[in-house]
This record gives sequence, structure tokens and C-alpha cells, in this order.
Amino acid sequence: DAPPTVGFTGDGTTVRFACSRGFRPAVVWKDGIMQRAGPGDAYTVVFDGAVFEVVFAVPPANAARIDILQWRAK
Repeated sequence: DAPPTVGFTGDGTTVRFACSRGFRPAVVWKDGIMQRAGPGDAYTVVFDGAVFEVVFAVPPANAARIDILQWRAK
């Protein structure tokens, strides 16, 4: 089975995008361009004990396409 991908549309203000419960982000694309993870890069990953979220440093533009390839969290 291929790992699931979740997709979102930017609105120019939202910076947090949640993965499906039980999954963590593996690769993130914005408008088809792979983004870099880490402090000072495009996004960081946070975990609240239940769900992983991708948190962009700058909100994706209105109508920007955000796709997150997910792996099962362990």
C-alpha cells in the first residue's frame, strides 16, 4: 500500500495543517515544490500527544496547494 497523502488549500493566514491521526509527515509540498523542514526553514513539525501538525513559518498564499505525504507514526 502507498502511504496516504492529505491535501489542503492555503488561505493566506493558516499556518498549521494536521496529519491524519496515527500518521506523521514524511514529505511536504507547497504548489508542487518540496519544502524543507526545520527551524529557520519552510516548516516545523509539532506533536501534541495525539496528532502531528506541519507548521509553516509563513502562511501559504491564498489558493496554494499543500500536500503532505504521511508515514504511520510509531
